[in-house]
Parts: sequence; structure tokens; C-alpha cells
Amino acid sequence: MKIERKNEENSRDILDKTLSLLEMAKSNLFTQYVGGVEQNFSKYMQELMGNDINNAMVDHDLKIQVDEKGEVREIGYFSAGMADCMMLCMRLALIDALFKQEEPFIILDDPFVNLDDNHTAYALETLNKIAQNKQIVYMVCNSSRI
Repeated sequence: MKIERKNEENSRDILDKTLSLLEMAKSNLFTQYVGGVEQNFSKYMQELMGNDINNAMVDHDLKIQVDEKGEVREIGYFSAGMADCMMLCMRLALIDALFKQEEPFIILDDPFVNLDDNHTAYALETLNKIAQNKQIVYMVCNSSRI
């Protein structure tokens, strides 16, 4: 029983150390990336959505939340088009945060399918700006989104 107890204590110590290291890694990830993601997300939201959605933010777990009249709403609350806009902004912000020195290419599969004409125009304009520095490939199934 003493040997078994010692083995269990060793296992617990290893798990405690692992948990501690994972928490430190999460903190380092936040410090290194999340701040940049938050800033870039806000920038892209302003470009794509203008004043349609104010107070959109990214939390520590990289979840999108919107403060709407004092009530925090998750992305699932919004229409498919609004959710797609927010997710496109998140993807672009993550790319900027992860690739600071490299210029990666971006592949998008019909990112505008649920957007109205106005937001599609803003999204295409934003992608054209980004395409000045990055190669972008996107597939569409509707000629109006080319």
C-alpha cells in the first residue's frame, strides 16, 4: 500500500506540474498573441462593419463577444451574415498576429456567401487592401462576389 500511495503521489505531482506549465504557456500565448489579435480584430471590424457593430471584442479564450446595450452577446446570437463578417475579421486578425515577419498566402472558401451586398463590397475592399502585401485566393459560387 505504501508503494502504491507513493506512486499515486508521484503521479499527482506530475499532474500538478503539468497543469502549472500549461497555465504558464496559456499566459505566454496571451501576452504574445491575444493583444495583437484584439487590436487587429477591432481594426478589421471597423473596416468591414463600420458602425453596424460597436463594442465587438475578443476575450482571453479568443471568443468573439459583442457588448450590445450593456448585455454581452456571443457570436451565435447574430445573423449568419454578421457572424461570417466577425469570423472573417477574426481569421484575418489571427493571421496578422501569427505571421509577423512572413507574408503568408490566404485561402478563403466563399467567405461572402451570407453577406449582403453592402458588406460584400466592404469585405472585397478590405481583401483588396490586404492583397497589396499578401496573396489571397478565394473561391466563390456567385459571380456577383468576384
